[in-house]
Amino acid sequence: MELRNDQNGHVWQRQPGLRLGGQQGFYLLMFAYVLVIFATFLDYGVTSDEVYHAQYGRDIFHWYTSFFQDERVFASKDTWLYGGCFDLFVTLVGAVLPLEVFDARHLLNALVGLLGVVAAYRLGAHLGGEGAGVLAGLFLLLTPRYYGHAFFNPKDVPFAVGYLWSVYYLIRVFDVWPHLSRRLIWQTGLCLGLTLGIRIGGVLLVGYLFFFVGLKMLQTRAFSATDVRKAVLQVVPILVIAYATMLMFWPWAQIHPLDGPWQAIQTFASFPDVHYTFFEGIYIGSDETPWHYAPKWLALTLPEFVLLGLLVGNIIWVLRARAYLPRILLAFTAFFPIAYAAFTQMPLYDGLRHLLFVVPPLAVLGAVGMTDLSGRLLSNRARRFLWSGVAILVSLTLWEMVRLHPNQYVYFNRIFGGGADRASARYDTDYWHNSFKQGLQFLEATWGDRTSNRKIRITSLNPKMIYMADPDLFEVVEFSDHVDFYLSTTRFDQHKFLPGEIVHTVQAGGANLLYIVRPDSSYRNDPFFVEAPFKYFYVGTLYNNARDTEKTIVAYQTALRQGVSTLLTPRRLESLYVDLAFLLLSQGRRSEAVDTLKRAVDVDATFARARFMMGEIKKGRVGR
Repeated sequence: MELRNDQNGHVWQRQPGLRLGGQQGFYLLMFAYVLVIFATFLDYGVTSDEVYHAQYGRDIFHWYTSFFQDERVFASKDTWLYGGCFDLFVTLVGAVLPLEVFDARHLLNALVGLLGVVAAYRLGAHLGGEGAGVLAGLFLLLTPRYYGHAFFNPKDVPFAVGYLWSVYYLIRVFDVWPHLSRRLIWQTGLCLGLTLGIRIGGVLLVGYLFFFVGLKMLQTRAFSATDVRKAVLQVVPILVIAYATMLMFWPWAQIHPLDGPWQAIQTFASFPDVHYTFFEGIYIGSDETPWHYAPKWLALTLPEFVLLGLLVGNIIWVLRARAYLPRILLAFTAFFPIAYAAFTQMPLYDGLRHLLFVVPPLAVLGAVGMTDLSGRLLSNRARRFLWSGVAILVSLTLWEMVRLHPNQYVYFNRIFGGGADRASARYDTDYWHNSFKQGLQFLEATWGDRTSNRKIRITSLNPKMIYMADPDLFEVVEFSDHVDFYLSTTRFDQHKFLPGEIVHTVQAGGANLLYIVRPDSSYRNDPFFVEAPFKYFYVGTLYNNARDTEKTIVAYQTALRQGVSTLLTPRRLESLYVDLAFLLLSQGRRSEAVDTLKRAVDVDATFARARFMMGEIKKGRVGR
C-alpha cells in the first residue's frame, strides 16, 4: 500500500487489485446519474410533507423581503422548527425554472442527492484511495432507499447530504490537526452550519467536532496551555461560522437565537404526536418503538453489497493489529446514532426515514471495507472471485431499482427482507403516497377525455392528491362514495374503506402499493372489504375524534371481533378495550362494559388498567 498527501491535504491509500478508472470513472458515473435524473424526475409523485415545505420556503422568502415583518413563517404546526436552508434554496431556484412547483422541487432535490454521492466519493477516496472513492459513490448511488428518497424527500435527504459532507471535513480536521488551514476551517464551519440550517439534529456534528479534536489531542498528548489555546483558536471559528450560517436560514432561531434551537431539540426528541408504522406484522406507535427497530430496518433495506462490505470491514479490523483511526471515526458517525436510537428507544416512524442520514456513511464504510479486503488479504484468484460476486450483487440491485421505478424507496433486500413483495405483508411500503401519480396516470390514459365537459370525479384520504391531479381532467372531491374512483395506498387498510370494483393496482416489485376502486354498494359484503380488522380500528379512531360515540363503538367492536389483536401491540390493544369500555359506560351500557373488560383480561392477564377499571365498576365508583 502506498500513502500520499495531495495538495489539499487528503490522505490517499492506493490499494492493489481495484481499478475503477479513478476520477475519470467517477465523472462518467456522475454523467450517467445526471442523465437519469433529467430523464425521470417527472415520474415522482407529491409526497406527504412536500406541500408544507414548499409553503415554508415561500414564507421564509416573504420573511426576508418584508424585512422580518411577515410572520406567516411561524403559522404552521411545526415546520418552523426546521431550518429553511433547502426550502429557501428550492423556492428561489425553482422560481426561475420552466417547471411546475413540485417538478422543480423533485429535480433540485435529486441534484442535492447527487451531491451526497460526490461526498461519498470524496470520503471514500480520502480513506481508501481513488478506487475506493468510486466504489463508495457507486454503492450510495445504488442504495435504493437513498436513491428513491433523493427525488422527493425535502428534509431527510438534504440533511443526509449535509451530514456526510460534514463528516468528511471533520475527518480531514482530525487528520491534519492542529494545522488547520483557513480554508478547511471555513469549509467545516459552512458544512456544519448548512446541515444545522436544515435540521437541528445536526448538533450531533458539533459533538463529533469536540470528540474528534479531543481524541486527537489525547493521541498526540497535546495538553499544554499552548495546545489548549491553539485548539480554542481553531474550534471557536468553526463554531461561529456554523452558528452564523444556521441563523441565515432559520427564522425561528433568528428571533430566538439561544432557546430556539434548544426548543427544537426537545420537541423532536419527544415527538409529541403519535404516528403508526407497520413493523413486523403489527402497527406500532412512535411512542413504543422497540430497541431493534432501527437496526432491523437497516438489515432489511440496505442492499446486499453494502451489508457484505460492512461485514468485510469488520473482518479486516479483527485481523489487523492496528485499525486506521479515521475509518473508525467514520464507523462511529454511522453507528452511534443507531446505537443511541436503540438504547433510548427514541420515537421513530415511516420506516428508517428519520435515520436516513446514517445510510451514506454506511455505504462508504462498506465500500472502503471491500476495497481493503481486496487489497490486503486476498490472492489474485480470490480477488477476482470477490469482485465478480460484488458485480453480480450490484447488477441485481440495479435491476431491482429499474423494476421498482419510480418507487425505489420501498426497496427491501432479498437476503433479509425477501424483496418488496414478501416484505409488504409485514412492513410499510408506500407510506409517503408516491404511487398516487401512477394511479392518476392510469386513469388519464384509460378514461381521460379532454374533449368532454365532464371531469372524472375522484376521492382519497390523501389530501395531497389534488397537487398531482390534472384539473382539466379530474375533479377532486372530499371523501365520498359518490365519485367515479377512489384511490388509496394499502397503509392502515385504507384501500378497503370504500367497497367497489378494483379496476387497477399500482405495483412495485410485486407489492401492491395503490388501489383504484370504482365505488359500488353491491361489493359491501365482499370479504376483501369486510375482513379488515385494522380498517375498523382506524375508522373507529376517526369517529372517536369526531365524538361520534355510537359509530365508534360499532367500529371498535367489529375490529375486536375480526381479530385486530394480531395487528396491535399489547399496550394499544389494552387501550382499545379500555376506551371501548368507557364509551359503553357513557351510553349507560354497564354490563357490556364489564364484559369487554373481562375479555381484555382473558386475552392478557397483565392488563392492569383493564383489571383496575373492572374493579372500579364493580365497586360502583365508575359508571353509576
